[in-house]
Amino acid sequence: MAIHRSDFLTLAVALGMLAWGTDAAASVSEDSSGNNSKLICSPTKWYNILIFFVTNYAIHAATVRSLPGESGHASTAYKVCCLLVPYAGVRRGLNVFLRASSLSDNALHCATRANALCMVVRSKEWRPLPGDIVQGCDFTVKEAEAAESKTRTDSSPEDLEKGVTIESTTTVENQGRNVSWDVKAPYEYNGPSTWYAKMGDFMLRSYRFRSMPLEDQVVSREDIEVHGVCRLPLGYSLCFIPPHMDVIPRGSPTDKVLISSQFSAMQVLWSIAQTCVGSYTLYQARGSQLERYGYAAFGLTVIPYIIASMINLFASLVTRQYDYVFLVHSEIMDEAVARGGCVDGVVGTICPPSDHEETLGESGKLGTAAFEIKSSDDPEGGLICQRIDIPPPSPTNLETIFTITLPKPSTDTSPSSVKRWVVIWKRFTKHINNVFNKPPSKQHKKTRKTRKDTTAPEPTIRVPSHGPYRRLPPRLVEPIFYLVSILLLLASVAAPYIIIDVLTGWQIRQATDIQSTFTTHWLFLGQIFGLSIAEFERHTKPSAWIVVVFFALIFYSWAAIGGGVVVAQEMIEFGTCSSL
Repeated sequence: MAIHRSDFLTLAVALGMLAWGTDAAASVSEDSSGNNSKLICSPTKWYNILIFFVTNYAIHAATVRSLPGESGHASTAYKVCCLLVPYAGVRRGLNVFLRASSLSDNALHCATRANALCMVVRSKEWRPLPGDIVQGCDFTVKEAEAAESKTRTDSSPEDLEKGVTIESTTTVENQGRNVSWDVKAPYEYNGPSTWYAKMGDFMLRSYRFRSMPLEDQVVSREDIEVHGVCRLPLGYSLCFIPPHMDVIPRGSPTDKVLISSQFSAMQVLWSIAQTCVGSYTLYQARGSQLERYGYAAFGLTVIPYIIASMINLFASLVTRQYDYVFLVHSEIMDEAVARGGCVDGVVGTICPPSDHEETLGESGKLGTAAFEIKSSDDPEGGLICQRIDIPPPSPTNLETIFTITLPKPSTDTSPSSVKRWVVIWKRFTKHINNVFNKPPSKQHKKTRKTRKDTTAPEPTIRVPSHGPYRRLPPRLVEPIFYLVSILLLLASVAAPYIIIDVLTGWQIRQATDIQSTFTTHWLFLGQIFGLSIAEFERHTKPSAWIVVVFFALIFYSWAAIGGGVVVAQEMIEFGTCSSL
């Protein structure tokens, strides 16, 4: 019900803002009527302005899609932003349209493509326990490399292609040398390689829907609304399932699974209604209104809202609506339950790869190394890590037993809000750098030339964060929807300027400088801010969206609110007209 509550809250906020804009416009304008002989004009009343704002602007907020598991606070805040910045709805609509989840062959694949399924993964806080047998690990540094002590890098080209190592290490001591213990996802994501392709993908897909390492897809349980029960012990977290990871029923693969979802009929109707009303308003702007106000005419300000509602209409037709995120069974979920976790309400399981199609990454492995964890005599609670995939240690083979020294737990259990936002900002800047960096092969070559090792190489044990899976082949319609999405994005940006140029030739006519300034900034800045606000849609906490709305109000609302005041002022000056 969070989605329906957000619609009511959004409309309430919209009516309050529109009432304020009507009063402000009435205080700076005087009534007048048009002089076109083909029109009958009467003084504009307050309810005429209110009806215009609600039917042409406010209804757009009801057409914006809510993401699976999005809280009522986050959905309301995003729709308020879309009310001020319609192009925020454009980018979300393109993301949903590009997934086209309703065209999938079954309910589980449909929910996967809609970003409505989560799995349990090992997080950066994961620590081994005595008795654990950790398989599929990657033991990177070889003895020959340790002896040569030549130039080194942090990761191999294959590691850079697979993902980014989580910034959390556990110190392991052996023969006086340190070894890092990392948690990393073996899932290979298919992201763009060239800079131009990365730029296009960055503009087309927002943060939640972009191809990225699974380490960056980890979400907190408190950030999303999950169906069922999910209490995870320390060291485990939830991660959105990528669109090409196969999920099957837990029983027989032929069993039919039904997942709670609905076709958004009301959003489709709202989109059609707002598109028709906005188009009629644009049609009525021809003639005396354009001759008087030029490109600052109030009838032209509805163009971005028409475009956004049309894109949301396309998205609603090809994607079902999910109120919650659903859990999927996996090997790591069983491991978390064995450590004291509680999970209930799963809807499927990760499909393992068959023998003939299994690869190292799809088998849930980073490498072939396997370690058995044992207790040690260390009074501080240290552990012994022994390799079990090679012969036992001997005088000539000492690289099989390691003493793990776990880091001391942090005493700061409640970090301040300032620290929390510093962490969020660092993650965001790191993600932007990863999006636009050079291809892994070039970056690896550059690192080899510029960075030299001053000490002996440190062996690294990388633990897989998830288990085996089967990768689905790309759908035949994916290239078509990707091409259509690119065309829609380009058209949505260029269409307002083309329409205004065709109708007015960008002539100011009798409009004042204030009127032309606010209407043009409302359009231009709205496109820039709208495309950037969608990057914050992954953060669903109320505190996070309070900051996002505050950011939009401080840096952009002057253009939107000022443009609304100008629209009300022009309506009062022009009057309410009807054709003879």
